[in-house]
Amino acid sequence: MEGAKNGLTETKKKLFEAKKENTKIISRITNFGELQMKLNKKLDSTNKQLFVIENYIFKNHFIISIRKRKMMTKEMIWIEKKRI
Repeated sequence: MEGAKNGLTETKKKLFEAKKENTKIISRITNFGELQMKLNKKLDSTNKQLFVIENYIFKNHFIISIRKRKMMTKEMIWIEKKRI
């Protein structure tokens, strides 16, 4: 009978240790999940900033392109005026 009680006590200790280890693992998983969410949020905000910058560059390039075409057209008209 005494051996069975000792066995039961030992099994309870092992079970308790397993529960503690599982709790630690779950806590680490939770921490990693929270970290992942923070990193995703940071990445999203960085991507939004990149889109704003890309959009700004595109608009400026488009405006510069229009200005260049306008200047080229004016030069062509000036050259044609000279010919006439």
